[in-house]
Amino acid sequence: MKKYLLLFVIAIQCFHMNGQSFFSEDFASGIPGSWTNVDNSGNNVLWRATTTGALNQAVPVDPHLSTIGTSASNGYLILDSDSAGLVLTENSDLTTAAINCSGHSIVYLSFNEYFAQFGSSQGIVKVSNDNINWVDVHNAETGLVADSGTANPYPVEIDISATAANQATVYIRFNYIGAYDYWWFVDDVQLLEPSATDLSVNSIVELDTEYTRIPLSQATALNLSAEIKNVGLSSTASGTALLELVDAGSTLTVFSEVVNLQSLSPGNSQTVVPSMAFSPPAAASYYSRVTVTIAGDGNAGNNTMLSDNVMVSDSVYSRDDDAISGVQQIGSGAGEDGIAGQNFMVNTIVDLTSVTVFLQDTFSFSASGTPLFLTVHPQANNATAPDSAMVLAVTDTLMLYPGTIPAGGAFFTLPIQGGSIHLMPGLYFIGFHEDADPIPMGITSSKYSPGAVWVHANSLPDGWARAEDFGFQFAYMIRANFGMVPDGVDELSKNINVTIFPNPSSSGIFYIIFERPERNYSIKVFNAMGQLESKSTFHSVQQGQVNLAFLPDGIYTVQISSNEFFSAQKICVAGK
Repeated sequence: MKKYLLLFVIAIQCFHMNGQSFFSEDFASGIPGSWTNVDNSGNNVLWRATTTGALNQAVPVDPHLSTIGTSASNGYLILDSDSAGLVLTENSDLTTAAINCSGHSIVYLSFNEYFAQFGSSQGIVKVSNDNINWVDVHNAETGLVADSGTANPYPVEIDISATAANQATVYIRFNYIGAYDYWWFVDDVQLLEPSATDLSVNSIVELDTEYTRIPLSQATALNLSAEIKNVGLSSTASGTALLELVDAGSTLTVFSEVVNLQSLSPGNSQTVVPSMAFSPPAAASYYSRVTVTIAGDGNAGNNTMLSDNVMVSDSVYSRDDDAISGVQQIGSGAGEDGIAGQNFMVNTIVDLTSVTVFLQDTFSFSASGTPLFLTVHPQANNATAPDSAMVLAVTDTLMLYPGTIPAGGAFFTLPIQGGSIHLMPGLYFIGFHEDADPIPMGITSSKYSPGAVWVHANSLPDGWARAEDFGFQFAYMIRANFGMVPDGVDELSKNINVTIFPNPSSSGIFYIIFERPERNYSIKVFNAMGQLESKSTFHSVQQGQVNLAFLPDGIYTVQISSNEFFSAQKICVAGK
């Protein structure tokens, strides 16, 4: 079975226009009709234009070319080896029409790529000035081992002057060789003559490389950084970089600082960071913007870059951006006490109220139910395993029955048993438990941080292992909720004076016995995602009936309240 694993580089890279372009193609209209697309192996595996990426999307890898610093949103090229299945070989050439480079004594080829390596595929760029004799100028697979990949995107800049300078007919060929491997994305192909003076923003790092959502209480010191590169032909002796943080909603700049650049020889780079960290004033989405300036810059097209958004939320800590990349279960077997999850850094004192997880409907659970719960453990650092012997908190248990998880999967929120837990600054691990039945936990390729994801099983030599020890490089869709519980999921009251039966399961008809019938009661029923499904009221009665037969089988929370107390209890609708 093919393993879907890739290395993800956090720094956001971009496409460079390192001078004055005299040829460009962004594939907004597909592959140009004048280009040739040839399958040398006879297996009908050809290059194609796409806006949606690889055909296989349900994998823990990035199946798209990033739109940050590229024109991928309007189309790009893909050689999708994965979609070819178990063919023996793939050998496909995509070749440009003749490009006139006359009058250009220096010629650079520039493009964006993302090359994903499963085994031993090759991505070779060739140049010719007669369409007969070819020179290899780039190998996309260089430095990649099995189950690894380039940055997404990876900007390629190649001096092809030896073959192309002052030539009237120049051809560029993209040659892919593989056998049921991953894919190669290519976009924004240009030929250009570099300027004498040209500083470029080469890469930019998001506000925080660990998370996609950061609770406001924990976002006390966020940092940005960028790499500035001299892509001109001459050394530079000056220049500045303007570092800004922008509120994505209002587009207002909330932080800015100018950094003076050092002297840079052609091809050299400098990493720039502000002198002070950034503390967000409010929950919002923020992005970084870096602008480089130097006198006599011959190309303004590469002077500014924006990062992806990072959300500062009211309470949610996560590494996912709502997009599931696939699922991962432990499969540890009965009696193994399998635990899998990831850590979260607490920067200031906070209360953990609940944990949210994404479950996929890829397994059918037994009629007796499969329990799901999560535990919280202290962890010294990313290099040291969580402390399995010290359980700081346990969530409520969610019983998974056939039909509990809706088609396509859903988020489920489990409150901390007994109410919230007080967390002091430090690193904490949150993991879900799996004893026998596989639990299909959602995973994301949005963020990958070495040492952040761990798995436990009794059969492991040391009990614990990092995800990357098995070649896995992803994050679980597990979210820590600080300071408040999402709507519809409230901690259990200590003052319960009602009884619900049958308990815990019924085909849909439930009865509630009120110990104080003289009161007025409000009844609300929420699904596992915190959405209101039913509401009713009872006035001065000993017993009330709630009909939930219209609901699909699953776990629900019944909230019962009066003027003086509140109660929440879990019930299961099953067996209709």
